Amino acid sequence: MIMALKQELEKQGNWLFRYRSFLPLIILFIGLAVFIETNWNRSISECNVYYELFCL
Repeated sequence: MIMALKQELEKQGNWLFRYRSFLPLIILFIGLAVFIETNWNRSISECNVYYELFCL
């Protein structure tokens, strides 16, 4: 069991290391899309309510 966990963590770590430059870009584009959507839609949306509740 411990060996399987170690192998799985190593596999995930290798994947994250290989794609380390693309992951922030994906997060950036998702954040940019949310930013643009909320600026075009000035009304209070569910996203804003959930964000405020999450921050509490």
